[in-house]
Amino acid sequence: KAKVGDIVSLTLVSSETITNPPTISILGNTITPTGSGTNWSGVHTLQEGDTEGTISFSISFEDLSANPGLDVITTTDASEVIFDKSATDLSAVTIDLQSGSDSGESSTDNLTNNTTPTFTITGLTSGINAVGDSLFLILDGSDTLSRDLVVSGTLYLTSVVIPHQAIAYELTVVSRDGAGNLSDASSGLSIR
Repeated sequence: KAKVGDIVSLTLVSSETITNPPTISILGNTITPTGSGTNWSGVHTLQEGDTEGTISFSISFEDLSANPGLDVITTTDASEVIFDKSATDLSAVTIDLQSGSDSGESSTDNLTNNTTPTFTITGLTSGINAVGDSLFLILDGSDTLSRDLVVSGTLYLTSVVIPHQAIAYELTVVSRDGAGNLSDASSGLSIR
């Protein structure tokens, strides 16, 4: 997967000399080719305005006799690159202090004496498909307490040591997908 700012590079190696530079297009953007003879290339830096999905390209060229070659629109090994500029939407994700870590008067009051509590994060596949994302448990908007790879709709994260304090901590999760897109924070959970 590729994200905004990544560079897409195409290389054309022809069996005959190409005298005029080929015409190269990546995601509909005309690219200035470099090279000569039988070796040509072009690059494009992915932009916010480029279309998400499989990165399309075309290379048009002529031989020394001005005979047009067949336009190249696939790689020789049929590989493709997916342009992904959308971070995972975590608005439906919930965080809950596991009852075994909740040491308050009830198992649902989010009070704990446990300095390394475990949290359940749910809603990771229902419509958002966060499987494959790295999920980060964040304390008070800045400190990362735990990280794990999402492999199903529910994830259990145990935090590093949280010191006891009288005021509540605010916990959220953020995700980084395979392309490196970082999500906005989920809804928070307050614990003490």
